Amino acid sequence: MTVAHVWLGGPSEADTNATVLCDAERTRAASFRFERDRNSWIAAHTLLRRALSERMPEVAPSAWRFESAPGGRPELAGPFKATGLRFSLAHAPEAVACVVTQEVSCGIDVERLARAIDVEALGRRTASAAERAGLQALPAADRGAQFMRLWTLKEAYAKATGRGLATPFGSLDFDLTDGIVIRATGDGRSNDEFGFVQWTTSDGHVVAVAASTCRGRPPQVVLHTSAANASVTRVCSSP
Repeated sequence: MTVAHVWLGGPSEADTNATVLCDAERTRAASFRFERDRNSWIAAHTLLRRALSERMPEVAPSAWRFESAPGGRPELAGPFKATGLRFSLAHAPEAVACVVTQEVSCGIDVERLARAIDVEALGRRTASAAERAGLQALPAADRGAQFMRLWTLKEAYAKATGRGLATPFGSLDFDLTDGIVIRATGDGRSNDEFGFVQWTTSDGHVVAVAASTCRGRPPQVVLHTSAANASVTRVCSSP
């Protein structure tokens, strides 16, 4: 079974953790116009460095080096490639998340479940016909949260495959009726190439993890928390 180590945190940690970033990362962080976005970015990237060092304590958080793979997915660079560690990170205004696996592709996303969105407009661009029908069948008050569950799964899948925004979100079709099932990938991949886990946090965020695995079985999540506001209320393979 694939094991996915997940860390959750918050942007409030950015001030104390920025010292582990490299010069290029600090320059990138300084380019953000708004403090909220800057702190979120710093918190996510420092969380990643600390997470990698928890998996390999002999490497200091500040020592890790990264590069972009074809398609833009960040990966370990130089001698660190030999560790076999794979990772993905995500940041929202009030939460950050990181997943680390061994030798297998992974992706993660985090979003506020009650985020104010135009479900109909976003659904036309990013949801399959079956997903849109399922959303319309729900009470209006429940559609936003269900859309965010679908969205985070799609983002996690897109990061795990390395295609990112090139992923055809409208053709990527999830069924959340009974667990998490992919009805169509839209990119020619097998429907069971990745397994998924999704849960909600006590502060109202939804987290989705995707990992390449055997016959679509969900990965085993080992959860680490680094901020009180990211405490977990539920971890499961269904919404």
